[in-house]
Amino acid sequence: MLPALAVFGVVVLGVIYQQYCLPKGKVAPPRVYCAPDDATARPGHGPIYRTGSFPRPAYGTPLEALAASVRRYPTNPFLGRRSPNASYVWATYEQVYARIGDLASGLLQGQLLDASGIACIYMKNRPEWVLAQYAISYCGGTVSCLYDSLGATSTAFILQQTAASVVFCTTAELPRLATTLTLRHIVLCDVAVAPATEIPGCRLWTLEEIEALGRPHPMAPTPRAADDVCFLMYTSGTTGDPKGIGSSRVG
Repeated sequence: MLPALAVFGVVVLGVIYQQYCLPKGKVAPPRVYCAPDDATARPGHGPIYRTGSFPRPAYGTPLEALAASVRRYPTNPFLGRRSPNASYVWATYEQVYARIGDLASGLLQGQLLDASGIACIYMKNRPEWVLAQYAISYCGGTVSCLYDSLGATSTAFILQQTAASVVFCTTAELPRLATTLTLRHIVLCDVAVAPATEIPGCRLWTLEEIEALGRPHPMAPTPRAADDVCFLMYTSGTTGDPKGIGSSRVG
């Protein structure tokens, strides 16, 4: 009797598992992000892999993605800073986006940057780096970065090749910009009052000055095509001068 009950119990459990636990229907195949192009294969060489079906991004540009986050999380913390052994002091998405708009308007009002120009950022990671990056994009410009790691002469080379008229930096980087003849504006991001340093043909601003200049003149973001260059990034390369690589607004 007991063996028969045991067999019956196993059968019942099997039916329940089959009806309610096993997945139903066909399993969707995984999304393919790259695939071999067999037509390119030749003796001694495998096929070239082509771009597959990347999902379409929800937003056309980084600035559009940021604006969507501002609408969705206006009072959430976004950018923060702290002194050693202290707690972070945060600015919200809404506060940061307002400053980005003021800064972008100030760049145009003060004629530091035109709607298709290149502006450079030359400083270590800090909240003002993000403010400058998005403000340049907001008014339609292109961002290029300066790094000491590219070599002693890289800063002057990149500024000359890009014909950038404005650089965002801190007072730590200021001495290395003093001999750049093509530069017309320097925006200092770590002081409230610009130092009395004189650089021929170049005006020193503070970030607060540019924001105050733009605040009375609110503006919408300058429209740019998704395939326009957003970043012009320089690498050291193997030999010679740094090489610039453009990245579009959709990446």
